[in-house]
Amino acid sequence: MTVTRNISNLSRGIGELLEQRFTGEIVISQRESRVSIYLSKEKLLWVQDKRHFRRRWHRALNKHCAEHQSTQALALLKELDDYQQLSQAVARQQIEQNQVQAAIAEVATECLFELFIQQSIAQKLMWTIEQNDRLEDTANLGLSAEETKAIVLQADLASKQWQSADLGDYLPSLSPVVEQEQMYDAIEMPIPKSYLQGQHTLWDIAAKMQTSIILIARSLVNLEKQKIIRFQQIPDLPETSNGKTFTSLLPSQPKSRDDASLTSTNPDHNRVVANQGTNPAKPNFDPRKPIIACIDDSPVLAHSVKKILASVGYQSMIISEPMAGMGLLAKYRPNLILLDLLMPTVNGYSVCKFLRETSLFKTTPIIILTSKDTIVDRTRAKLAGATDFLTKPPEPQELLQVIRLHLIDIPWG
Repeated sequence: MTVTRNISNLSRGIGELLEQRFTGEIVISQRESRVSIYLSKEKLLWVQDKRHFRRRWHRALNKHCAEHQSTQALALLKELDDYQQLSQAVARQQIEQNQVQAAIAEVATECLFELFIQQSIAQKLMWTIEQNDRLEDTANLGLSAEETKAIVLQADLASKQWQSADLGDYLPSLSPVVEQEQMYDAIEMPIPKSYLQGQHTLWDIAAKMQTSIILIARSLVNLEKQKIIRFQQIPDLPETSNGKTFTSLLPSQPKSRDDASLTSTNPDHNRVVANQGTNPAKPNFDPRKPIIACIDDSPVLAHSVKKILASVGYQSMIISEPMAGMGLLAKYRPNLILLDLLMPTVNGYSVCKFLRETSLFKTTPIIILTSKDTIVDRTRAKLAGATDFLTKPPEPQELLQVIRLHLIDIPWG
């Protein structure tokens, strides 16, 4: 059975299909873009962007597999561009299952991020659902419903940050080209000119420079408005020949002070740290104890809060960048969230409002932290859906008192 319709809320649509245990293909179209999402019952199997599938897939493998594979093995893996081939590679132990899943999640997040941007521009997307009961997760590579919802949530928040940065009319799959070379050289931009020759997308450049896609885009959009560069569509990478075609897309460390200036100066930027377990991406939480999330870009305050929480047996999830940590928030569903009001990339009001609009956090206590404690700030926080308000840095006794007040109805232990 095939159903075609316009959809105005992509996040809700995917969530409903997961709840219905739908098995089949979702094709989402907007202008020249066409993305296929494959679901099997409550699992996300595969996401394929018809325009730039190989570009996305190779970036994901570089990010999640390069440290664990030889150059030759990684090149061979890049030729495995469908689900069945990957299943066979896992069975032959050529690649770890968790590496494949991480790469699948990376591609899915990129594709959904761009779809959310397009949805905000066009208001609606064309959505075709085709049931196919033969789709099965035979190799257990699929992402669970909870993992999929976390990816959708992260992509949605990232698209809102993109809009807040006034980048709404641009897509990260565009490729920048220098038009006025002398003017570009004169302004001494930290982005190497070799990346601006119509061969790399914004995604590619951000991966090479290991920095924020939003930071890269904002820098280049300003130059486009000055007619120094222009943006264009470029094709996907060609099919491989023993992997030799793609060495130019391997990420590289910044080689100069100029290159490094676009990389975050905060070593904790984009990191999520838990006070349990050794792997920050996979915290080992005790289900019998409450989890308190602290979203704040200050490592000093985060350390202080973590120490206060640990003193009374609370588990903490420290998130220094909301977009990077949204997936773990959705996965572990903290019992209470401490949220900084002013952060470099997004304000706390927007994050609070976004969390309240998602079913996972409609009733979760959200405590706003701010150095400014005015009636206006408190009113705005309440309108955004905040539960309470604390001046930062919070006093230990006051912080624990507020947390206990709002955890009183939550059973644990």
